[in-house]
Amino acid sequence: MFQDLPLLEGIPLENQRVLVRVDLDVPVGTGEGTAADDTRLRALLPTLERVVGAGARLVVAGHRLRAPADASTPSIEPVAARLAELTGWEVHVPDESAGEVARKLVSELRAGQICCLENLLADPGEERRDEAFARELARLADVYVLDSLGLVDRDWASVTLLPRALKHRAIGVGLAEDLQRLSRIVGQPARPVVAIIGGNSLNAMLPVIGALRQRVDAFCFAGGVGHTLLAAEATDLGNTPLEPDSLPGARTLLAQLRSAHREVLLPSDVVVTSRSDATEGEAVSVRSVPANATAIDIGPATIDRYRARCAASGTVIWIGSVGLPTSPAATSGGRLLATTLAVSGAFTAVVGDAARAARSAGPAVVSRLGLVTEAEAAVSAALLGQRLPALEALG
Repeated sequence: MFQDLPLLEGIPLENQRVLVRVDLDVPVGTGEGTAADDTRLRALLPTLERVVGAGARLVVAGHRLRAPADASTPSIEPVAARLAELTGWEVHVPDESAGEVARKLVSELRAGQICCLENLLADPGEERRDEAFARELARLADVYVLDSLGLVDRDWASVTLLPRALKHRAIGVGLAEDLQRLSRIVGQPARPVVAIIGGNSLNAMLPVIGALRQRVDAFCFAGGVGHTLLAAEATDLGNTPLEPDSLPGARTLLAQLRSAHREVLLPSDVVVTSRSDATEGEAVSVRSVPANATAIDIGPATIDRYRARCAASGTVIWIGSVGLPTSPAATSGGRLLATTLAVSGAFTAVVGDAARAARSAGPAVVSRLGLVTEAEAAVSAALLGQRLPALEALG
């Protein structure tokens, strides 16, 4: 799977203008001075360094999403500043994502200089899949490289129209590695397969659970999903937020999984607090949650049960947070679970909010996990067998 995609190694790069399309939606520090979390930027370095080392003129094209409460499109400047710190290159940012100013800047690049285009989402043509916008971007490059797993399910101008407008196109080093790892859970995963499903909403996770039913031997549920399933079996979780409208569907799901001989593990203990601002919680049995308490994380007994089940598996697919993201006391469950999975011996894919929990356990843990990515939409699309338009455009 994915083996027919063109690789960067097969394209002549010397003296070429190479546009590398990436995801630059990273957290920034106070006042937007620089990127606060450079994990995603560091993952891009092998591709960017290979392009520059081959004697090409590098054009980095990325986007940042709007914050929910902010109507303005954020600038790429703070991310470009951090990229300059990481590489030692002069990173020039034009005040536009495409146009005459950008073309002039690219044409004048010298050794040790790169261009980082302004936020592509600042131009409405990106999301509208506007052909004129794609043509303007094509005037900046001779070679197109896609290097972000989080973009493969998108159908934007820069990821589906632009590559078709250029003669040479390829996937970058990081994306090639991620796709190889992704194929290990989408293709023929090593069995037994265990899925850990977290997240706040059972309804949101139902399509993925449905896609996994035929390839998974055991499901371990946690987070809001686990809470709703526990409530469907008449477990009183005190003041814990649930999805009341989802309870009939939750009972149906549990019955279907069990009738299909899929093992179902639900939390046996949870960490609870009585205040939303509490920094520490108390582990209690799911049968003993106080009426005024809220379950905000999985407890140690649950972690141990899930660890034991995963240790006997060949593949683990973990999607969604096992704790309540808004609670300052819900930090240890995901970190401890990631640490145990790192030494389980199973190939482990950690996806979406779960990836942030894994990274909080440190680089030594992340290095022992198979695939760690926040690209939940892309991974879900692959599991569901849906189109991946950005990859189709590279064919």
